[in-house]
Amino acid sequence: MKIVAIAGGKGGTGKTFVALNLAYLALSRGYRTLFIDADVDNPSASAVLKPSIDRSEDVATFVPSIDSSRCRGCAKCVSMCPEHALVALPTGRILVIEDLCSGCSLCRLVCPFNAIAERKRVEGWIRVGSWNGMDVVVGELAVGSRKDAIVIKKLMDYASSIWSSHRYDYVFIDSPPGTGAKLYPIAKASKIVVVVTEPTPLGVSDLRKFFEFLESINFVGKIVVVLNKRGLSDRLEDEVRSIARSRNIPLIEIPYSRRVAECFASREIYVRRYGEDAIGEALKKLFDYVESM
Repeated sequence: MKIVAIAGGKGGTGKTFVALNLAYLALSRGYRTLFIDADVDNPSASAVLKPSIDRSEDVATFVPSIDSSRCRGCAKCVSMCPEHALVALPTGRILVIEDLCSGCSLCRLVCPFNAIAERKRVEGWIRVGSWNGMDVVVGELAVGSRKDAIVIKKLMDYASSIWSSHRYDYVFIDSPPGTGAKLYPIAKASKIVVVVTEPTPLGVSDLRKFFEFLESINFVGKIVVVLNKRGLSDRLEDEVRSIARSRNIPLIEIPYSRRVAECFASREIYVRRYGEDAIGEALKKLFDYVESM
């Protein structure tokens, strides 16, 4: 089983486009495939696929609820909170700043008066379904929640339990942008990372940052770089090629075309509609690289 993360620091480089086409190519070649939409802030891959959803589970976190009839204002919970999500007011009341709370429940454990009750807050959902014979798992962040890292961690735990009990040939993970904590469980679970970038100043800068992130977590899997939207800047494209060459990493180049946006807008898979043009051939070449890794 090959677990493939499609990632890259900057948003808008084409990660979802690449992930969907790789998954479709695997499916069309007879491989049993699992697709994970882990871009929980904006699960656009699932918006394109429109999978049939069989079940859905809440991702909930602990939030402290202070019982004022029991609280004596000792503030032990405040001093022990690692996120500083509890504040002792001059009146003696304990204020909970929910956005800072990580849900560790340490405050409840240390309270000597049993004045902290457990309250659950839904941070998002994990939805499981299928599309054209491909299993699909989607993570979605609740409106107003800032706990994307928690939702992604729960999503990856859930997805790993699925692929551990099924005989998939490929698992493709459409990753969120960035290089922070939310990407850690995805990268650690993956055997191959497809790093998608574009020939823009921010795209090149974030490509370097993404390699720094992989080095910081001691990633030992295989890597391939995708230079998407080729044709926008010769100078920046040469920079991307130089970065990949200096690290001895294979590079696939996908030309810029408005057809890509048109396909995405009409919720179509590019290689399904335009499989024989230059972009389709580049995507097939990318899959061949992944298949050979």
